[in-house]
Amino acid sequence: MMHTKIRRDAADMLSAALVGASAGHGRIVRRTGKAWASATFTGMRHTIEMDFTGPQDVAAGKALAAWLHEREFNLKGHIVADISVTQETHVADTLTLEIEALTVEDV
Repeated sequence: MMHTKIRRDAADMLSAALVGASAGHGRIVRRTGKAWASATFTGMRHTIEMDFTGPQDVAAGKALAAWLHEREFNLKGHIVADISVTQETHVADTLTLEIEALTVEDV
């Protein structure tokens, strides 16, 4: 699915912000997006899967999951209107988080 430049930029900026919020302990393993619009806003719904492997990384992933909904993200030209962890899977020394977010264009 091809997105316009501004939407692709929102996905890139959000992914980078999530890796940064995990202090570099997480890595993006899957990312999808779908255009979204309301009567007054346009944006994108994102699904991002992050993996954290090893004790320190898992601890960072758990910390990210615990406060993600409280965090403010500064994305140039976009607002993160909603973000949450929708699935958390911990197997052996790997934590996987599925994160869903809605970004809207800041007009």
